[in-house]
Amino acid sequence: MKIRIFLAAFLALGVALPGRAETPRPQSDGYALLSGLCEKERKADLVFIIKDASDRTHATTKKIARLYGRIGDDLKQWADDDKTIQLKTPHLPALETEARELIDHSHQKQLLEDTKGKAFEHLFMILQWQSLWYGYSLTATLIDHEDNPARKQALRQHAKELRALIDEVYNQT
Repeated sequence: MKIRIFLAAFLALGVALPGRAETPRPQSDGYALLSGLCEKERKADLVFIIKDASDRTHATTKKIARLYGRIGDDLKQWADDDKTIQLKTPHLPALETEARELIDHSHQKQLLEDTKGKAFEHLFMILQWQSLWYGYSLTATLIDHEDNPARKQALRQHAKELRALIDEVYNQT
């Protein structure tokens, strides 16, 4: 009987028992969304294997890919250090997932099949601008919910760099 009361008290207080996974924090969905974006955008410059663009677009896209790579690496490290940070894709409503897949497919088709030259470059940079705004917004929101001072500072730095790239892409389009 005493053991049951003891265990109930531990569970009620949220104390993790050995071998149990820790409860994800509410901002884990934000980290998961940002991680998914980083995984996708860190490879954005691979499009230039099959498409041509100006040196300026190449350079800007490399900056974007590198930044998303650094952010993604930080997220992986944080998740390794803190088991309450989950980077698995959050459970989105089915229609949201379907709509995102449709958007991605439409963008890929437009970029790879329907456009070339300046039209391709313009569309590509518009899509990068949208991605940067989404990454910036997720990062800025996570800052408000993060308790760890080191992660909060890193998020602030990432937000600053994302914002600078937003301006760079905007001035380029």
